[in-house]
Amino acid sequence: MEKAGIEIIPELKIKYPEYSVITPITKKEFTLRGLKVSEEEAFKSSLITKNKINEHINESLFSVLVKKPDDIKTFQDFLKRTTVRDRDALFFGLYHATYKDIHGYEITCKECDFSNSVKVNFVNSFSMTMWDKEKINKETKQKEEINPLEYKVEVPLQIAENITFVLGIVTLFEEQEIMKTLTFTDDQTRAIYYEELSIKHILINIEGQKTPDKISDRRNIHTIYLSLPAADKKLIDKKLKEEFEKYGSFVKTMINCQKCGAQSTVDIDLIKEFFRALYE
Repeated sequence: MEKAGIEIIPELKIKYPEYSVITPITKKEFTLRGLKVSEEEAFKSSLITKNKINEHINESLFSVLVKKPDDIKTFQDFLKRTTVRDRDALFFGLYHATYKDIHGYEITCKECDFSNSVKVNFVNSFSMTMWDKEKINKETKQKEEINPLEYKVEVPLQIAENITFVLGIVTLFEEQEIMKTLTFTDDQTRAIYYEELSIKHILINIEGQKTPDKISDRRNIHTIYLSLPAADKKLIDKKLKEEFEKYGSFVKTMINCQKCGAQSTVDIDLIKEFFRALYE
């Protein structure tokens, strides 16, 4: 259409696909729409700067939410009331709304290292374990669900016997804040800091003191963590697995190796495969 010699784009009637997701940890319902080309390019650009990748991903994800819970109105609300494991579920919804469900993958056999070409149906392979921890209300004597954002668990160490680690669920806000401080760090250091995110604080019992010293600064937590006996770290890993890692969204597929015939179940990384789909 032209008006006064200027070409004008007429109204584009595009109905983007939408998909609703209930997050596994905070149990909030979101509706996401499929990506536009400009938004797909924004996701690709988030890979350029490693220390800002989480920030870019969170901003891009928030921008495609067409319906949000009542208590999430701003981007800061989204960061503080959504967990990293919730984000995995949202990525599944975005993947489902934007791309086809069946994709080809190269999956390496655990027995012989042969690379198998397989097709995976994301919808059929997707599962979710919802947060279900409960407590007894002292007043009503009834069971009620524990708020996952407030739930903490203590891990008294055995070798470093005066130290207790306090663990909890990681929010997007906590993840993004620590990544902002790691601008000039190498990949290995960044990975260790990320590993430490579940540590909310550390309690150190001091002889002669009634209350332990509380260590909350991330740099100090990092220093203490690296000083731990390896056996004590295994205690922390075990507790994280028992208390938190069973909750979330998962994509698993069964493969039969085309070379050695071994059968195995393989976990598919939702975020990794989302970014893989961007370049297909």
